[in-house]
Amino acid sequence: SAGAAVIRLALPLAEINEDIRDFRRRLWMALLVILILAGGASLLFSRALAGRIARLRQFSERVARGDFRPISVERQGDELTDLGHTLNETAAHLEQTIVSLTEERNRSAAILRGMVEGVAVIGPEGRVAFLNEAFCRVAGVEAAQSEGRSMVEVIRQSDLLVVIQQALAGKETSGSEVTLAGAGGARHSFVATAAPVRAAGAGADSPGHAAGAVLVLHDISELRRLE
Repeated sequence: SAGAAVIRLALPLAEINEDIRDFRRRLWMALLVILILAGGASLLFSRALAGRIARLRQFSERVARGDFRPISVERQGDELTDLGHTLNETAAHLEQTIVSLTEERNRSAAILRGMVEGVAVIGPEGRVAFLNEAFCRVAGVEAAQSEGRSMVEVIRQSDLLVVIQQALAGKETSGSEVTLAGAGGARHSFVATAAPVRAAGAGADSPGHAAGAVLVLHDISELRRLE
């Protein structure tokens, strides 16, 4: 009978180990390249994102300084793009509001300056906010040197101070007659009307919530002389 034959094929162990080491080296090199590329892409993305956020911050600082020029918005369609559009709309609305308030203030100031009656506006903490020319003549003061100062320093007449203090306390005073000494010692009679300026959110009848007061003096000296 014929005997069984066995054929054994094999590679040297050293050659297999070298192939494994070569595979590992290639794997590590591929991982290193992927890591470098991912790190570079992340760095570029983070820098671009930081730059966009910095531009939005600079824009908000410009708006705070009164510069309402719109910011250029990238067309990337993400949350920062939406935020940029919203900030531009907010800045435009603020600019329009400030322009409207400035025009209204200028009109009001022009009207008050042109009034024959003396007008004084007392702001928070009892400081003079506005004096028209007629009031300056009556009180013998200058508007430029008086605005921003305490009313006690500017208005030396005790009768007027009492009327203003009542208005600051939330009480409206109408028809109070006061006598003031004008130039040369001549005395003039005035009807003083003072109205409180209510703080935001305070009711019209809520005492103690006046943020300021408006005082109007109507000269009745000629009427008293005729009487």
